[in-house]
Amino acid sequence: DAAKEALSKVPEEKFTDSMYLNMGILMFNKSNLTVAEDYFSKAIAKRADVADAYYFRGLTRYQAKRAAEAKADFLKYLELEPSGKEADTVKAILDTLK
Repeated sequence: DAAKEALSKVPEEKFTDSMYLNMGILMFNKSNLTVAEDYFSKAIAKRADVADAYYFRGLTRYQAKRAAEAKADFLKYLELEPSGKEADTVKAILDTLK
């Protein structure tokens, strides 16, 4: 799509964790889980303390039925943001993964 094409012209080293996170959310909302997960992983590689990237990558992996990987991401989210805006949602999902 147009956004992805525009970003393809930006050199990779210019990408920020926020850009990767936002592209991941866009792909997640379009149910393109593989591409979304890749963007979330790139956001984490740029900055390992981005809790939202772990949250959304966890959701992506949860929807892809990869429970162990989702659980690890959700636990990392809680480690970074124990009372973050998604903490209750994460705890509820973790309860289903026991």
